[in-house]
Amino acid sequence: IPSLLRNNNNNNNNEQRTTTTAQALDALFPSWGMWTQFISDDQSTAMRLDAMRTSHPIQVPIKHAEEVEEVFDMISYCKGASVVQLIHSVLGPEKFQAGLQIYMERHQYGNTITTDLWKAWEEASDKPIAQIMNSWTTQMGFPLIEVQSRTANADGSTTLACTQRWFLADGSAADDRLWTIPLALSTSLAPGESSEPFLFRDREFALTVPKGATWAKLNGQQHVPLRVAYDAAGLKELSAAVASQLLATSQSSGARNAPEQRSAAASATATASERLRTASRASGDTDP
Repeated sequence: IPSLLRNNNNNNNNEQRTTTTAQALDALFPSWGMWTQFISDDQSTAMRLDAMRTSHPIQVPIKHAEEVEEVFDMISYCKGASVVQLIHSVLGPEKFQAGLQIYMERHQYGNTITTDLWKAWEEASDKPIAQIMNSWTTQMGFPLIEVQSRTANADGSTTLACTQRWFLADGSAADDRLWTIPLALSTSLAPGESSEPFLFRDREFALTVPKGATWAKLNGQQHVPLRVAYDAAGLKELSAAVASQLLATSQSSGARNAPEQRSAAASATATASERLRTASRASGDTDP
């Protein structure tokens, strides 16, 4: 499998190995909570470092062998593993494996580049994998999704008006970069599950919460390394759900796993994090 952090013909499988190990152990020993540990450890580390201007993309060109060591760091490994988990959630285990089989059979006696794997996954799934992956691997950083407003619809559902922007921990002005975001939704109607991910590419987008849901969590299973700033109503509902232990452990861990920085950019998610952690402590839940 081509490395997510280099655009050359050398192979490094650490990112894939991290997620594959978690998948195998979760299947064999679900009580161990491997994905909760992954969110709290690998994904959290990736987002803490990637929120800084000193970060770097995980896919960079390598012209000389000596340059390889320069890009082997926690951002490369932890964010690389997080992006592998992201695309696994988009494809599902069967299409993910089918794409790997196409890739390996097609290139078993040759060299490859990163986009060869994207093409194989696209062939297996008929989904825009290259577009998704390029937005996450060729640019540094990750998005902050902000719920700007909500509208009650005649059929009982609720429409959330959302925006995305580059999250920077120091509060400095961000440029206009965008991500293709596969965003799944978890609600009170099926607390331990998530919807099929919706793909959002634009600055502004809308998400519909189904009728009867008393709370909704964007990025339901925390498969995508991003932050969410809820509106006041959504935060109140989600805090109550965490306090009542209505979310799966991995979901509540992801919900309260907001950054510690109290900068202008981080203030919304930091405040949300504190409220969710308070609710979590009240419920007796703790980080692994």
